[in-house]
Amino acid sequence: KNFIEPKRIEDESMTFQELMKIYIPKIYNRFVELNIICEVFTVRWFMTIFSSSLKQEVFYRLFEIYLNEGWSIIFKAGLTILKNHETNIN
Repeated sequence: KNFIEPKRIEDESMTFQELMKIYIPKIYNRFVELNIICEVFTVRWFMTIFSSSLKQEVFYRLFEIYLNEGWSIIFKAGLTILKNHETNIN
């Protein structure tokens, strides 16, 4: 499938939301409380493979891993980015 196909991005965003429930429930629950849907940020992240959010050298490494491993690294990167903000949640 084409990487930027809208339906694929939607499906991967739903998968990411489910992974948030499992791996970062505190953040997931806070998003639910605030009525924030994952697509607000995952569409940009997934369409650009984080190129708009990461330093250039980090993006290059992430992209290299993506080419070898596929979507799993995209999910891991997104969860890690959110997890780094977990301590800021009341």
